[in-house]
Amino acid sequence: MLNCLASHIARTRSLVIYESPRTYPTFFFFRDPAPSLQHLEIHSGNKDFLCLPDNFLGQQAPSLRFVDFNGVRPTFETNFPLPNLTEFRLHLPEGAGPFRMSSLFRFLSNSPLLEKLCIRITSQTTQDIPLDQVISLESLVEFEYAYNLGDRTLSHLKLPRLKHLRVFSSLEPGEVEELADILSYDGRVLLAGATKMSYHSDAHSLTVKLSGNGVGVSVVMPRTVGGPSIDWFCNQTCIPFGQIEDLEINGHPTDANFNINIFIFENLGVLRMGRWGGRFGERFLRSLDQDPAAGVPCRSLQEIECTYLRPQRPLQWPLTSIAKKRKRAGYQLGLVSLWVAQWSCQELVEELREHVGEVRVGVIRDTGA
Repeated sequence: MLNCLASHIARTRSLVIYESPRTYPTFFFFRDPAPSLQHLEIHSGNKDFLCLPDNFLGQQAPSLRFVDFNGVRPTFETNFPLPNLTEFRLHLPEGAGPFRMSSLFRFLSNSPLLEKLCIRITSQTTQDIPLDQVISLESLVEFEYAYNLGDRTLSHLKLPRLKHLRVFSSLEPGEVEELADILSYDGRVLLAGATKMSYHSDAHSLTVKLSGNGVGVSVVMPRTVGGPSIDWFCNQTCIPFGQIEDLEINGHPTDANFNINIFIFENLGVLRMGRWGGRFGERFLRSLDQDPAAGVPCRSLQEIECTYLRPQRPLQWPLTSIAKKRKRAGYQLGLVSLWVAQWSCQELVEELREHVGEVRVGVIRDTGA
């Protein structure tokens, strides 16, 4: 059956292979050139993570545009030009053995049309790229990358057209001190263009997104016992806080231990407070509730949006105090938007309207989550 299918590979445009741990690898049957092949996926459940043979597709698939290797180890050492490749995905789970990053990126550098790249290698990687070597991926626009401790691959890449970078980190607390340790070279270039920041954390992970001016960076880190080691709201992360105009935060209560320096947001115009567990959101708001004599933080702030589902004493929120003090200091808020559960907040709204240009209220259903 497989021999029959393989005999038609020259006319095949799409090939998807799913391997079972109990079967002989089917891709060993496909040894002839595939001049028409445009789409290739290989998903292996074999615990040994078998490598592709050197004669796979006769090392000739000039029309190939999309490649997805999941649990399969290509060597990337043989001559296998893919001049029309536009998207490449590689996923090697833990246990796949050492992997040479230099071979992978040298292989990809021979694909001049490559625009999308996703690399998730959670097994051991060999950092054998010379310190002074730069590998250029001229056409790459989107890059998704799993980061391991000591990985400096990004610092060796030249990515002139990169617009979106998404990094997944498996680092434990104490293994990284600054965001710049992860986003080296082009990652830091992307950071420099950010005007919008989103901070989201829950019981499982922490995600920081930066975007603006056509670029985007996203860092995802697992939440482990002890919490993340990066102090995300200080000057040490290389985030251009002074350029951030739109900030959205949705923090886990344990994040209230951060040192929040609100004065670093010099040009913040919009603050969006997502659904929060209490301590983190309240502390962030209270950092805005400064005595005017000590200076008013975020002087350009015009809009605050808050989501409150289960407030205990709504009239004691720091929001009212913020509105009063900012108006008194000459920095009146233009708009406060409240998203609340099914309870009356008319008294609060009336008080805010005395100190804010406009107050909007929306009602959402409390799911109890």
